[in-house]
Amino acid sequence: SDLNGKTPPLAASSTMLLPNRLYADAYHKITESARQSSSSVLVFAADDVDSVAACRIFVQMLQTDHIPYEVHPVRGYGDIRAAIGQQPDQDEVRSVVMINCGGAENV
Repeated sequence: SDLNGKTPPLAASSTMLLPNRLYADAYHKITESARQSSSSVLVFAADDVDSVAACRIFVQMLQTDHIPYEVHPVRGYGDIRAAIGQQPDQDEVRSVVMINCGGAENV
């Protein structure tokens, strides 16, 4: 189910998910983009144990590579919208990573 407790159709959820084989390439693109533009990575993570663990691992990778980031725990799309609206300078964010959220809706 998605963050709103609804089960999305299979086609909608599969289009937003990144296949495992592309993780390394995606991470490389995220870090290169952050370095080239001196921007930060915006990370949204659902508030369940698996998401927290995955977020912790991802954040440690960013820290190791000296990439600035901001983490927002979220419970639904409203939390994501609110966090994006609070960004003082949205030009400073080049990459948005969503951990266990956003796969059910084209955001």
